[in-house]
Amino acid sequence: MIIDLHIHTKYSGDSSNDPVELVKAAKAKGLDGIAVTDHDSVKAWEHFPEDDDFTIIQGIERTTDHGSVIGLFLTEGIEARGFWEAVEEIKSQDGIVVLPHPCDALRRDTPKIGSLDESLLRARVDAVEVFNSRCVLGQFNENAEKLAADLGRHRVGGSDAHTLGEVGNTRTLFDCDSLNEIHIQLKRRAPINTVIQGSLSSRLVHLSSFLNRMKGKE
Repeated sequence: MIIDLHIHTKYSGDSSNDPVELVKAAKAKGLDGIAVTDHDSVKAWEHFPEDDDFTIIQGIERTTDHGSVIGLFLTEGIEARGFWEAVEEIKSQDGIVVLPHPCDALRRDTPKIGSLDESLLRARVDAVEVFNSRCVLGQFNENAEKLAADLGRHRVGGSDAHTLGEVGNTRTLFDCDSLNEIHIQLKRRAPINTVIQGSLSSRLVHLSSFLNRMKGKE
């Protein structure tokens, strides 16, 4: 299955993506599914159309006191603001914990890896986002690859799409045929063999996010 594991909708506040249009765009890019990971919101979940031929992974990109953390395969939102508390909320739902863009030095919401206990990262984090299309410098993704190897965690990738044109810029290829199988694979402690196909988005996409945030404040 080919999945873009990091997608935002208009419920993030800095995106204009409509759920219905997102599915159309993803299908046009040859994706089998997407993970919906809005900033601190799960409102989009109920607005995706039912489609037996397309997979929606319910997730969230939660803002915490030590940067963002992504939860996948969730059944409800995450309320905690503490990093480890948010991780435990994700785990309590049998969710998958992902470190998003963990080595991007230019983002305010990058997980503060240096101030987090490494033994806990190894024990409680399931996957590292080793390619994020919104990273301005490719070196940030290269460093994320090294982090995943150092921690012994699964490798995943996502476009971090905030506009329809970004959807599918990074995709994770899983050797399985169902959503349940992906969930099972990511819960394994030994790293699985995922294939990441990624390309960096235009730097202009960050302007789009800025303008969407400004619209939200009007």
